[in-house]
Amino acid sequence: MPFTHVQDAVELMRMEYAEMPDLQLTFWQAQRLWNLSDETCGRALGLLIGAGFLVRTADGPYCRPALISRAEARRSTPPPAVRGGADRGAGSRPRSPCCREQRAPLRPDDGGDGV
Repeated sequence: MPFTHVQDAVELMRMEYAEMPDLQLTFWQAQRLWNLSDETCGRALGLLIGAGFLVRTADGPYCRPALISRAEARRSTPPPAVRGGADRGAGSRPRSPCCREQRAPLRPDDGGDGV
């Protein structure tokens, strides 16, 4: 296998992972995506891991090291508490974060515009 072909594959993989930082691909997905032989794909991924550009997760996919750090941080951080859970009134419903203000319900006699 020509060395330049492996280097071309490495450069292509670097560009794709830089463009999409959350990209996670298994060996077979990477091989198919970039139409590489087993040997070329394995060498290119090995070079990227050796350079510290990629890591391989316990599940098998190859990804950027920062993605592993963010995933570990999410696992170690407890999920945020639901706002207004038990003390919310029976007839109310949860509000989305972008719509925090309470809006008065429309009355039939106000013409339907709520003003």
